[in-house]
Amino acid sequence: MNNKEGIGKYLKLNGQSYEGKFQDNKINCVGKFIWGNRRSFEGQWLKKQMNGKGKKKWPDGKVYDGFYQEDTLENIRYLKQ
Repeated sequence: MNNKEGIGKYLKLNGQSYEGKFQDNKINCVGKFIWGNRRSFEGQWLKKQMNGKGKKKWPDGKVYDGFYQEDTLENIRYLKQ
């Protein structure tokens, strides 16, 4: 079995990628995830969910910088459109 632990990177055929820390085979701690549509999130993760301080960017230039709880933006600190 391929157990992911520590700093690493993965790439998927659908264009998704992640670079950062893995723990117990899950995205965990700090890293950058890019979805196939080029939207990205860089920040804190907990068990494959955005959790803590982070920055979400869209291809059109929109940026949300704030605090996330279980993949949900709880507190916007900065919004750029």
